[in-house]
Amino acid sequence: MTKRQAHPDRGSIPGSGSGTVSGRQITMWVYGLAALLIVLSSGALTLIAQFAWRAADRHALETAQTRFLDTVEDQYWEIARHQMIAIQNQDVQEVLKGPMDRSAVTTSILNRFKAISDLERTYLMEENGDLMALSETVDQGRTGSEAAERSDPEKLSELFTAAFRSPSFPRRDRPQGPFPPPRAMFDASIAALAVIDGNPALLSAVPVEMETPLTALSDANPRLLVSVYSLGEAWFQSMSDHYGFRDLTFTEGAPGREHPTQLRAYGPDGSLVGYFQWDHSKPGLRVWMRALPLIVILAALIAAISVIVARRIGRLSSTLEQSERRNHYFAHHDSLTGLPNRHHFSDRLAYALDGLPDNGFAVIACDLDKFKPVNDTHGHEAGDIVLRVTASRLQDIISDKGVVGRIGGDEFVLLLLHHRDQAELQAIADKILATVAKPIKINPEQSVSIGISLGIALAPDSGMSEKHLIRAADTALYRAKDAGRNTYAFAHTEPDTAIDRRSETDRRAKRSG
Repeated sequence: MTKRQAHPDRGSIPGSGSGTVSGRQITMWVYGLAALLIVLSSGALTLIAQFAWRAADRHALETAQTRFLDTVEDQYWEIARHQMIAIQNQDVQEVLKGPMDRSAVTTSILNRFKAISDLERTYLMEENGDLMALSETVDQGRTGSEAAERSDPEKLSELFTAAFRSPSFPRRDRPQGPFPPPRAMFDASIAALAVIDGNPALLSAVPVEMETPLTALSDANPRLLVSVYSLGEAWFQSMSDHYGFRDLTFTEGAPGREHPTQLRAYGPDGSLVGYFQWDHSKPGLRVWMRALPLIVILAALIAAISVIVARRIGRLSSTLEQSERRNHYFAHHDSLTGLPNRHHFSDRLAYALDGLPDNGFAVIACDLDKFKPVNDTHGHEAGDIVLRVTASRLQDIISDKGVVGRIGGDEFVLLLLHHRDQAELQAIADKILATVAKPIKINPEQSVSIGISLGIALAPDSGMSEKHLIRAADTALYRAKDAGRNTYAFAHTEPDTAIDRRSETDRRAKRSG
């Protein structure tokens, strides 16, 4: 059994088929890398846009929360400022020093306080928590007494009294003097939120202690000035129109589920009163909508560049590979006829030799007769035509039976695989002689005729190496030449001992064509 099997070589120049396959593979790799680049870049941009989206929403929410707290705090400070103005008025101080009754306090303090503020309700609470006086804006025909009846001063007293007694309340030393400075009053005040008559309300309580010197709030219940600012429909509408808190609502108690826009409100004793909630703006969506076209454009740009680069790389790869294959091909083939050259034929013969001694074969050395006169008379172009036609005729005869090679000038060599029978080889040789002898048209008006001499060596009978087989076939060829040309001769059975001795006669015969 043979180790290697030689295949017939038709001698045609390979096209771009094999090279194109590899070029296409490289192109597909480039396309794949381009697609990966598009996915990675688009994914990265999308991820960045997502981060920007979330960061914008988070920043907008934090800003809204801060703005809401600042707005409420400003409202608290405004209430406390009015309370300070009222308490530090000289006339009010005189009233507070003397005997007080409800009528005097209401006239001198609360009415004056209502005149400088838009607060709906103000209480003056005694140290024991009793209501000393009440000032309230009367709406829809309700009298002050009716408003007082629906108020809850006891509840407020309990809330603020507990707050002032709390250890967390700042009990700082005050500068001596009958009138504490504004900062001290703010430090001593308590701001909170409560539900009054079913509506949320901002509460501000300021202690009214005018002892001299005022060093600190006593541990006892202080006299309190409590002001109420109801957060009604107008306030909610203002927060929506001026500050962008859309659909702002207040709900008593704890929220059923957490939401980013919830702000909890606590009373003076620290207990949860309720929570505010609104529909906050989400600028992150606008960031995403602006980033999306950029992502699409960039991905399309990368795709276009990748396609162009992939095509060019693919074409360059195919061209280089085809050029390499063509160079490799011509390194192993005759450029005129496309047949395997001496080097390539030796490789094919080596394959056949690997099958010996089990698989015999034949080597036929060929030399054209009357070829030199064609070149001399009609020129080398006519000689080239004769060589190409002869190569084609030999190739058609041998076909897939073996290999046809051109080893130089007008010399050809044939490798017939699996042929050891002389009768079969004689039939092939006769066919070669008859076919090659047919006229060859060298131009539209002229034809030439040539002949061919053959030397046939059988393996392993005439040798088991390339050197001996070629030498045996060459020796047989010149015996055919000596026999009158345009004939064939078989090599003697002299394995590994035949020596090629070309006589002067042989060389002269070769020169004469």
